[in-house]
Amino acid sequence: MIGAPSQGVVALSPARRGGMAAGGVGLQLGRPDGAPHGFDVVYPSGIDPQSEPGASHAIPLAARYVQTDPVVTPGEANGAIVFSIDYQ
Repeated sequence: MIGAPSQGVVALSPARRGGMAAGGVGLQLGRPDGAPHGFDVVYPSGIDPQSEPGASHAIPLAARYVQTDPVVTPGEANGAIVFSIDYQ
């Protein structure tokens, strides 16, 4: 994580096979309205546990690159965010 958890920004993954990773950028998880999707925050999924078995559900998320340092350097800009869905 880079910065405050409320901003939802993670560091990029290391470059693969000797390549160079980009610098000065991170990957931000966001909501469709453009607001950051903070970490360690519970958001309602909109999934109805009483829905039809086998039904598909979309959870609207977005991702974008954000500048995290004054200087941005070129390179691979890959990242991953793992999240859990828990319903009661």
